[in-house]
Amino acid sequence: MKFIKMTGTGNDFLIADLRSAEGQQQWADFSQGRPLPQVAEQLCHRQQGVGADGLVLIKTTGETGDQEVHFTWDFYNSDGSHAEMCGNAARCVSRWYADQLSSPQEQVRFQTRAGVIRAKVHPEGYVSVEMSPLKVIKKQGQLTSHGQSLEYSFVNSGVPHVVLLTEGSFDFQKMKPVAEYLRNHPEFGPEGTNVTFVRELSEDEVHGVSFERGVEDFTLACGTGAVAAAWAHRERYPGSAPVQVHLPGGSLTVSFQAERPILYGPTRYVAEIRSLNP
Repeated sequence: MKFIKMTGTGNDFLIADLRSAEGQQQWADFSQGRPLPQVAEQLCHRQQGVGADGLVLIKTTGETGDQEVHFTWDFYNSDGSHAEMCGNAARCVSRWYADQLSSPQEQVRFQTRAGVIRAKVHPEGYVSVEMSPLKVIKKQGQLTSHGQSLEYSFVNSGVPHVVLLTEGSFDFQKMKPVAEYLRNHPEFGPEGTNVTFVRELSEDEVHGVSFERGVEDFTLACGTGAVAAAWAHRERYPGSAPVQVHLPGGSLTVSFQAERPILYGPTRYVAEIRSLNP
């Protein structure tokens, strides 16, 4: 079975093309009837598998009946759980799809659990994607964790994010217990939430890092987290200029000039992998 490994600002993914009968048969031979979450978890494992933050299965549009999209995707986190949306995976998959065509096209549309996603492929591997419309669940909330009072915002930018404003440099040793506490807090529903920490740099610039559910750790980049961080920053500093979000894996740009937030940044191919059957 062939997989393409790509990275979007340090967020890495495995892509499998199941649009053809041949691709579907290869997948059937590879998965050997095992549940998809189990296969995804094994493939994404950093030591026991290929290693990635997520697995993307590319399928035909027939499953949705939506003729306006080029394909549908099935996205799995590294722990085998489903995710409705992933901004960096969307950017990687859009570039990959455009590159498959004999006449590459800039515009790519595909179906996700969060709805139809539209992307534009730019020169030098940069991709912009229209994210899901923001759903503000709570602009201001407060909880107590590890003896400290936490003020937070709660927003769904494709997936839910608790956003926490911090000062000074990120101290991951202190941040992780807080993130783990909030990740599964009943306040945020039975499926839990992602947790994004934000440090302000200027009116148009922030540092951000996300603890992602499904990965259960901090990642080098999170597209939906970058959108959540930029939204929270614009709540404090209203304006129309794009927000630069600097992440451990690189920088992304988030614009709010349209109905849907626009996430813009680089993508890169890592490898073509031929995975053997277990």
